[in-house]
This record gives sequence, structure tokens and C-alpha cells, in this order.
Amino acid sequence: MGIPSTPNPQHAEVYYTQRSNRKPACQPGHGTLHKMAKGIRLDYAAVKAAFSSEWSNGQVEAQVNCLKLQKRIVFGRANFDLLRLRVLCRV
Repeated sequence: MGIPSTPNPQHAEVYYTQRSNRKPACQPGHGTLHKMAKGIRLDYAAVKAAFSSEWSNGQVEAQVNCLKLQKRIVFGRANFDLLRLRVLCRV
């Protein structure tokens, strides 16, 4: 069964009806999504600054991620000294 070559007008009607019945996320009734939208709205200045700033903490997050990966690899197999050597040899 393949994709039909011509669109079905009934499908489009159902799609647009469903879209028009949706509420914006900031209105009550969406649970978790509503809470997230409310949190963004309350701290809008910080969110805007995070997207407009030229500074990023991506490098720090990458280093933390690699350290956590190394910890998972040696978990239960080695002590802190071996973990320290693995981290220092990676740099």
C-alpha cells in the first residue's frame, strides 16, 4: 500500500478541523505544557538573554558529559585513582 498520488479532500478537512480546535499552550488544560509555558513567561528576561547572548556553556556541558561517561565506564571496576588517570589522559 503506497502513498496516494492525489490528496484526499476529506483528510485535509479533518486535519484543519483538528488544528482549529487546539488551544494555545499557555491556556489551562494542557497540564505539563501549560506549566512549562507559564515558567517561560515568568522568567522571560532570562530566556531571552539565553537565546540572544553570544556566550554559551556548551563546552562546560560537554566536559561534564564526558566525565559522567567515564564514571559510568569504570563504575564498580576501579577506584578514584584510575578514574582520575582516565580523565587526565583524555585531556
